[in-house]
Amino acid sequence: MVAGNQVRTNMANLSYFEKETQCEFQFRNTLEEFGGLWHYCTPGELNMSVNITPEDYDFSVNNLAISAAETGVTILTDSHMTNHLHALLACRREQCFALEDAYLYRLGKRLLSQGRSVSLEQFRCKEPIPITDLTMARNEAVYINRNRYVVDPRYTPFSDPWSGASVFFNVRNNEAGSIAFNDLPFRTKREICMRSKPVAPDTYRFREGRILASSYLAYELGESFFRDAHHYLSMLTRKAEIYSEVAKRLGDSIVLTEEELYQAVRQIAIDKYGLKQASLLPPKAKMEVAATMHHDYKATNAQILRMLKLDPGVIGELFPSSSVK
Repeated sequence: MVAGNQVRTNMANLSYFEKETQCEFQFRNTLEEFGGLWHYCTPGELNMSVNITPEDYDFSVNNLAISAAETGVTILTDSHMTNHLHALLACRREQCFALEDAYLYRLGKRLLSQGRSVSLEQFRCKEPIPITDLTMARNEAVYINRNRYVVDPRYTPFSDPWSGASVFFNVRNNEAGSIAFNDLPFRTKREICMRSKPVAPDTYRFREGRILASSYLAYELGESFFRDAHHYLSMLTRKAEIYSEVAKRLGDSIVLTEEELYQAVRQIAIDKYGLKQASLLPPKAKMEVAATMHHDYKATNAQILRMLKLDPGVIGELFPSSSVK
């Protein structure tokens, strides 16, 4: 396997076709070496929260990193959400479930220590999604890296502390001020690993309560599926339709940021009805656009009302279960 940073250096002066060929080689080589590539995702529609505080999110990151070390799973990127988890895994299918068992073991113990009674069976991944071609690998990686970005306006994909997106094509020193995880006091390591004999790779670095993404993710391998940083960034900020399709397949409840949703609705109004403002559409057209916003882009009732200027009673009757935040 060619290291990701070496791939980027070698690809700098290649043609488009040569870059695509190299990306395809990296993808095929990954499948052969690791036995498969999978989008692991726990159900996104659950009405439960396992991550509430920053400490909860830190725990989730540490838990996944330690679980990967215990089960020999390679993680290319991940995203830790309030009620579910996304990860792009390079491994055999059965290893996905071994990692899940290790993760849920620690999560169950933590929730029990907090006096919280939550059935973790509903948190299990029904079936990891096999990544079968390079285009799919790119779409799934970008979807995972967008996931926290679209729900938390405080962060960009490059600044979010609980997503692998923070290290993708991010050349700054992500490990400044960190220490080796194995240099932590034994009691701290035992509390994090929840094992009497805590074990972690020597490469793991620790800072501010969590194992750093740059030390436990094979993010350079993930980067090697993209032609370059510009290609990755363009995918990160475009192709709303693709993200909508992935979200519907996974059962995720949020697809686009508020700004992206506005642009998508405006484009529908222009392309289908010849108007630059969706709020100026005739009533029938507004209802058609509202249905698209609700079903395809997972827009809340409040978002539909703001963008289409419809009657709240009508929208509430049409989509009674939608959030009105």
